[in-house]
Amino acid sequence: MEKKLSIRAQQIEQEYPEATVEVWGMDEHHLGLKPVIRRVWVARGEQPIANVHWRYQWLWLYGFVHSVTGETYFWILPKVNIDLFNQVLADFVREFDVGKDKHIVLTHIVIAKFFSIEDIGC
Repeated sequence: MEKKLSIRAQQIEQEYPEATVEVWGMDEHHLGLKPVIRRVWVARGEQPIANVHWRYQWLWLYGFVHSVTGETYFWILPKVNIDLFNQVLADFVREFDVGKDKHIVLTHIVIAKFFSIEDIGC
């Protein structure tokens, strides 16, 4: 992967010789809470029964890291969908002034199975 990444970065540098080219990594992770199973008092010899109402509470963490400088950029979101993902990417582009004079090679985008690469708008 490193070789392909290096080749891609070199290709972009050749296509845009005046532009700065940076390599960034990106990944997402979900953080959440689940009910905790606890001990239940029962009479000896009886099967314990614990009623559990499954209430998942998730947050999604989108993280970007510049491997050379160690600079990071994060978004914390309550859910994941293509519209929010596009908003995160668009904000990343604005935040780091990506454009004609600056190009970023973004690696390791793990797309949830309900996304397709054609859905990504950036």
